[in-house]
Amino acid sequence: MNNSTIESKDASKFSPVGDKSWTCWKCDDLTPDLCPLDVVQGNVTIRGIEVVYWRYRRRSLLHSDSSKPNFPIVMVHGGPGWPHNYLLPLKQQACHGRDVYFYDQAGCGASSLPQSHSISIKDDYPWLLDPLYYATVELPALLYHLNITNFHLLGNSWGTILAQYYALDVYQKQKNINTNAIQKENNKGSTYYSSPTLSTTKQILQPILTSLVLSGPLSDAQLYVKEQWNPKDGDLGNLPPYVQERIKLLESNENYGSKEYQAIDDVLTTFFTLRTAPAPDCFIESQKGVNKEIYVGMQGPSEFTIGGVLANFNVTDRLSELDRMPVLLTHGKYDTMRPKVVDVMFLNLPLAERLLLKRSGHVSMIDEPKIMNDGISDFYDRVEASLIKGQVFEPINIEINDNNCDSYNDATDRNNLNSTCMEECSGTLSIGNDDTNKSVNYASSSSTSNSTQISFKFPQQNGKRGLAYNQLDYNILKYFPSVQWGYTWSPVAPTSIRDWEFSNTNFVPMIFSSAQCKSSILQTIPNVSRALLGFNEPNFVTQANLTPIQAANLWPILEKVAVDLNINVLVSPAVNYSPYTWQPVPWLRAFLDACVGCRVDAIAIHDYSCDVTYLDRHLRTYYEFDRPIWITEFACGDDPKKGSVEHQKRYMTSAVRYLEHNPRVAKYAWFAHKYGPKFENKLFDVLNEEGEVIWDVKGNTTVVLNELGQHYNQLSQHSGVIDDAYYDNDIESISKFLPWNNDSPLLWSISIFSSFLLGILVSYLFLQKQQKRHHYTLLGP
Repeated sequence: MNNSTIESKDASKFSPVGDKSWTCWKCDDLTPDLCPLDVVQGNVTIRGIEVVYWRYRRRSLLHSDSSKPNFPIVMVHGGPGWPHNYLLPLKQQACHGRDVYFYDQAGCGASSLPQSHSISIKDDYPWLLDPLYYATVELPALLYHLNITNFHLLGNSWGTILAQYYALDVYQKQKNINTNAIQKENNKGSTYYSSPTLSTTKQILQPILTSLVLSGPLSDAQLYVKEQWNPKDGDLGNLPPYVQERIKLLESNENYGSKEYQAIDDVLTTFFTLRTAPAPDCFIESQKGVNKEIYVGMQGPSEFTIGGVLANFNVTDRLSELDRMPVLLTHGKYDTMRPKVVDVMFLNLPLAERLLLKRSGHVSMIDEPKIMNDGISDFYDRVEASLIKGQVFEPINIEINDNNCDSYNDATDRNNLNSTCMEECSGTLSIGNDDTNKSVNYASSSSTSNSTQISFKFPQQNGKRGLAYNQLDYNILKYFPSVQWGYTWSPVAPTSIRDWEFSNTNFVPMIFSSAQCKSSILQTIPNVSRALLGFNEPNFVTQANLTPIQAANLWPILEKVAVDLNINVLVSPAVNYSPYTWQPVPWLRAFLDACVGCRVDAIAIHDYSCDVTYLDRHLRTYYEFDRPIWITEFACGDDPKKGSVEHQKRYMTSAVRYLEHNPRVAKYAWFAHKYGPKFENKLFDVLNEEGEVIWDVKGNTTVVLNELGQHYNQLSQHSGVIDDAYYDNDIESISKFLPWNNDSPLLWSISIFSSFLLGILVSYLFLQKQQKRHHYTLLGP
């Protein structure tokens, strides 16, 4: 290690106005709150290539909080092949007492290869074109060399791909590390805290990843490409028509090296990559050290699509494996990573938070260094605080009271919590709940007397979560304090309604079929009911078995019950994909058309997908009805390969997170019956006196909560919402995805004239087609 010490520039020393020696802005000048830092440079040889790194450390730690662990941060740059320099505004993290490490990946910047015209990366260093080399060889070797124990990992752009690969590779290993031997060594100046996820200092075989910050992230390369051209939210899709035509023509002819293409690229860089123009010194230094052979080999020659080895990158369906990993997703409003690219990650990462910077492009650490540094530092504080307490990290929602900066223009923007905009204005960053609150005052680069307050609120119960089980009673409900409602497919509760009230759970009656529309049955509905469910799966022969017109003719009976009992919400018949003639959306359309003027306060649906991306697509097909959605049955039931408890847990985590945040979802209920022989979706077992598992809870029985039931009970509830602006409301495009919503005569004839068994087979094949992920889809740096 080179022991030379370099002093960071004081951020208050700006270049004087009119200075003829001025060449460019300095990144130190545009980074607020930059303190004196010591910088030590070192290197480690990995596979014959010298990889250079830098450690930034606050010069004076006299006022640091010794009760905080302050784990080091390892920064991973983008590209591929762009050196670390443009990330340097993030060295301000060292001012909070955490060591910050930057390094140049092999082949670029200070870690360049030997200068020789005969060297070919493809022939001489082929591993430099393998993404897994950087995640499973280079980064682990660097961490081992640095002798780091617990650490935070921050990646930007391509660096988020590297970080995800690394996390997925090491996470399951580190969860099994024995942490009972953690020691407190105050005499050595280091403090180690006992926590289920902290490493030991003596027995550790590899560093322990404490958190991930993914800046300008993506988990699906093709989704990235697709969303660039999205006419609603895409960067390129919103360019003037002629510009779009020229880009598409030049790319189709592969004229990437033409002067025209380069001119377009240079201009669009200031639109979407770096909006701080002219570019400051750290960005310029990165540009000088780019390895174009690595960049083109992995990214491809185009800035607007991916044609290299990363073209098929997609780890979205593995993100749920990081079930206890705190993750902060940051991206700019004008970022090349468009909202849906980040949406997919947010929905699949169980412990993710999200931060949108409203004035930033892809390089938000330069465009808005103050807000980004403050948000990251607060995230690290809360992650480390949860480790000290031995608790699982609890993601927070963010609300903004904006008195000075750009105001929101509509209700959906004001309610947007999953893409939170942190404004760079003078004001207070407030974090906490009603009982605890801490503030960080900051000033903008321009003077103002007004203020912006950003409040972080912890999740609260919102009454969405429910259970669907035919013998649901107090013996079961007492084990589920997180459940606020339930139903049994019956108008009558299996036990006294007082038992439900005692467990603080609302019983919701259902009129299952036409057979229950008799006055003698309707009179048994509890007079304290707050909602009433309509017919169950009327488009199934084996369920309610009603045509839309038959259901419409019976609906006034349910309306009268709702009026007589002062029921607040009358929910539509619950539809599901069917092996029979009627499919759910067409059935509901026909029902509402036939039931003119009828009261239908909400739409009920069932979903048995095993993928949260499809769950979202499915729900969006019902947005046309413009009513709250009740998912009265859901579980993983369509893919037998994903029926295990472990897969059910992963899906449940992602699905519940999505449903809690989606403002269109009013209620959801896990289907607690066993869905099939290959699906472990049950939440509990019922045992008789002999200890045998049975279904009937009556008599001398015992209810035992299983692993999945405990998981459902422990999942967080959120008061936040996902802004509809981040979801494509184009029903027509969804219809193209769902084959039974097409006007294909062949599909309809198969559905109508095939035998019962063939109908089931066709429906099953359709469902399998839905389940296959349609890869939605890296730009440097």
